[in-house]
Amino acid sequence: MLKSDFENLKILVFDFDGTLVQSNQLKEQIFFDIFDTKFHSIVANVLNKYKHASRFEIIEKILIETSASYSNQDLNQLTFAYSNHLIEKIQKIPINIDTFKNLEILKEKYHLFLSSYTYKNDLPIILKNLKLDIFFEAFFGYPQKKEMTLENIINNYSVSSNQVMVIGDGESDRISAEKNNCHFFHINEKNNIKLFFKLING
Repeated sequence: MLKSDFENLKILVFDFDGTLVQSNQLKEQIFFDIFDTKFHSIVANVLNKYKHASRFEIIEKILIETSASYSNQDLNQLTFAYSNHLIEKIQKIPINIDTFKNLEILKEKYHLFLSSYTYKNDLPIILKNLKLDIFFEAFFGYPQKKEMTLENIINNYSVSSNQVMVIGDGESDRISAEKNNCHFFHINEKNNIKLFFKLING
């Protein structure tokens, strides 16, 4: 990542899970929480096979493996249970105070958005509970695809692609930036969110 990549930026689009909040392990654990322990080996196999699937797809695939027949009611009840677990437990994940401080600084300089594969109905509740909602002009969740979210943001703000940066840890983040010709900061063990804040805030 070059210093020049940060010049002339107007819009920053953040991922949520694994970027601003370390919640990826929690989200996996909840699938085990909502299914009986006798099905945990099946849950593990499905999660390993479908790493990038939505919660709906994963729950449905687990149901297919665990039940000869299941109803839409079963699927809806488990999806609802997953949402309740997530909203309750994600509040307990600590967020570094520097994240709040840096977002506050960035908010004064850039248009900030959040694009996540967290379900769109859960996302506003989670962000409000974590006191992160105040930093973003808008946030977008599943089922809207991230590349479409990014395209809409670019068009609505009439900016060029090189004035936009995506910050995220997932393949979906990289693909959305690539398809829209935007800058991409890949969050990983080497390049964490602290490094991003340091680079962009000088």
